[in-house]
Amino acid sequence: MGFIKIHLLVSFLALLAIITLIQAAPQPATEWDRHNNPCVYDDFKVEVCQFCAKLTKSPIVYPMCCNSEDNVYEWCNKYINYGGRIN
Repeated sequence: MGFIKIHLLVSFLALLAIITLIQAAPQPATEWDRHNNPCVYDDFKVEVCQFCAKLTKSPIVYPMCCNSEDNVYEWCNKYINYGGRIN
């Protein structure tokens, strides 16, 4: 009987240690830094990125397009102008 209590206590303490080490809760999202926005200096890029965000209806397209993450700006340019579509 004593062995079971010790085993449960050790298991509980190990579980408690693991829980404190692992931060399973999602971290709060950081807002996109609008003051460090590359689109501020390029009006054409602003138009492309805004129009692309509007067409795709995706909230992450505009910041990714402005920062040229994963070639999103180039993709947006092709997407907007596909088939000779005029802005």
